[in-house]
Amino acid sequence: MIKNYINNYFLRVLFSSFDINGCENRLTFFLFYVNCSIVGGTIYTIAEKLHYMYPSISTILMLLRYILIVIFIISTFSLIIRRLHDMNFSGFWVILNYVPIINVIFFFVLLLYPGERYKGY
Repeated sequence: MIKNYINNYFLRVLFSSFDINGCENRLTFFLFYVNCSIVGGTIYTIAEKLHYMYPSISTILMLLRYILIVIFIISTFSLIIRRLHDMNFSGFWVILNYVPIINVIFFFVLLLYPGERYKGY
């Protein structure tokens, strides 16, 4: 069950990072954000705990964290476009995600607005 959860809501989105065609539902959108927070937070916490005992391992983990942040940003960008397609909006609206204050409102709109499963994208 956990393997199916990870495959459906995290790895599938990561592996389709450069695919902006199609649609994503609210559940996938929300769980991808939760999973990114858990993975990033766990790596950061472990790196901080190991910082004084093993500085070289901590440095490697922080480097891994920065690489994952770049991967998560690319994945999130394409996920938002697919979520907008599900809501029957143009993917161009993804730029609202990069406007301060508006991005918080935009996140909740993406999270709460029901999708239409429009197949035109």
